Amino acid sequence: MNFRACILFSCRDRPKIVAEISEFLARKNLNIFALEQHSENNFFFTRVEFEISENFDEKKFAAENLKIEKKFAGKFSLHFFSKTQKCGFFLSREPHAILKIFSKIETGEWKNLEIKFVKNFLTKKKKFAKIFFFENIFKFNFKK
Repeated sequence: MNFRACILFSCRDRPKIVAEISEFLARKNLNIFALEQHSENNFFFTRVEFEISENFDEKKFAAENLKIEKKFAGKFSLHFFSKTQKCGFFLSREPHAILKIFSKIETGEWKNLEIKFVKNFLTKKKKFAKIFFFENIFKFNFKK
């Protein structure tokens, strides 16, 4: 059985970061499912989702990834979707954000998620939340 994992990496922006991370995963015969990246104020951020097998050696993988971390003077972290992920949400004024959350929960994309907080709920969002049983899903009580 295969599982998914995710690398988060950040460092000062410079050429060849994506190539280095992609080549590293390719050498390990790991299949990339998603890769997002962006730069902001001369800093580079990336999130790479890939498939791993049951015998994946987390310690060995992390040790080998230190080479990339040192080369780019960056920060690397590894996350597993099979483990419960704790998160919080800061929502915009528009309802699209909460609808995306509902969609990911409903489709089973976010199975192992423990939501610690949701901030910036406005009256309109409370209506959406009640329609989609947000209070039951997240065990939240909305306060006025």
